Amino acid sequence: MKSFPYLKVILLAGIIAAVFLFLERLPSPEQKEARDKAIHETQQQAKPARDEKTRRAAKPAPSVQDVNKHFRMVAVIIDDIGFDMMALRDLADIPAPIAFSVLPFSPHRADAIAFLHARNRDILLHQPMEPHGYPEQSPGKGALMAGMDEEQIVRQLKENLAAVPYASGVNNHMGSLFMEDAKRLQQVMVELKKQGLFFIDSRTSPGTTGRAAASHIGIPFAERDIFIDHEKGYPAAKKALRNVSRHQANGDNKPLLLIGHPYKDTIRAIKDILPEWHKEGIHVVSVKKCLTNSK
Repeated sequence: MKSFPYLKVILLAGIIAAVFLFLERLPSPEQKEARDKAIHETQQQAKPARDEKTRRAAKPAPSVQDVNKHFRMVAVIIDDIGFDMMALRDLADIPAPIAFSVLPFSPHRADAIAFLHARNRDILLHQPMEPHGYPEQSPGKGALMAGMDEEQIVRQLKENLAAVPYASGVNNHMGSLFMEDAKRLQQVMVELKKQGLFFIDSRTSPGTTGRAAASHIGIPFAERDIFIDHEKGYPAAKKALRNVSRHQANGDNKPLLLIGHPYKDTIRAIKDILPEWHKEGIHVVSVKKCLTNSK
């Protein structure tokens, strides 16, 4: 007589119970539809955020060229340095890379140069040159005159440069007559090229040959755009400084070159304009940013 297969029966009962339990946990068609709808709605709500994040990540950073379309720069030179040390200290405290042009035989020339060099400021030789109004208008000691020959010009220029050590460039003081003399001006440029210096034309004459002479000899060159204090007084200086935006509207990104003098009103106007320039996105840069290499 065979024994009853208890073990098989128990195993079969367990399998049947597991199948029933599994079937009970399966969602009904209605439950499955509701679940799928909820998942779809959640995905749709999250999609815009993901898409926006993807767009931001895929958007290229603005190029230097695009940024520069709205990037405006000015450079400032203060002439006639070497007379008033108090004004010079006041100017040097202005938080901007202002350049200073020193007259070669001014009474406080040595102190001014030592002061500026210690502060790593750009120094220029403010080279006196003959104006049309000479002798009623005198350019002062060390001037280059239209009647000089080449040897005299070079000798005087070397003497002036020796009087202003650390000069990285030269700009003219007066010189409406001399700057119109292409031959003599080229002799100046030849010597500057030998010494590795640049030239900035103060544009004291509409007939200046400065750019042509610099290009012919091949030295770095720039020219003045605005005189800050052509008319003396605070209102005139402030107006000239505010005109920077109008002059820069052409969008060529060329730094605008401003020249002024160490007058109290000019100094105050420069101090007052800096916050306005900052709001307008106008930056003060080194005068060397204005230079173009001629050849």
